[in-house]
Amino acid sequence: MMIIIWIGSYRQNPSYDIYLETHQVFIKTYQKRLPFLGVATILMTLGSALLQSNIVSIYLIISAILLFGAEIITRKGMQALNKQIMRWSKERMPNKWEYVMDKWRHFHIARTVLTLLGFILIILSSL
Repeated sequence: MMIIIWIGSYRQNPSYDIYLETHQVFIKTYQKRLPFLGVATILMTLGSALLQSNIVSIYLIISAILLFGAEIITRKGMQALNKQIMRWSKERMPNKWEYVMDKWRHFHIARTVLTLLGFILIILSSL
């Protein structure tokens, strides 16, 4: 899901109208699904850590910490910006909308990196 969002939101220098329309659709589509999937993944990873040996459980605990960090970025950083973006309209372009877009992208990059590292550790724990 994050890679799909990344591809959809990283067009080179999008116009305000294109960015607004695309981003608002992403927010409406994923706003309720992704946080639930994130929490479920963290809980399943921690549950798996309890059932594994010491070395494997360390990988899974570190993975859960990374995934939890991604969840914090989502809730504290990105969701606040998403609320702001949802109030925007095509008729009235906000000042510094590009700054908000760049800030959202930075949060998204950080969240994606933490999530990918967490999933790599989950994969390593199963090898």
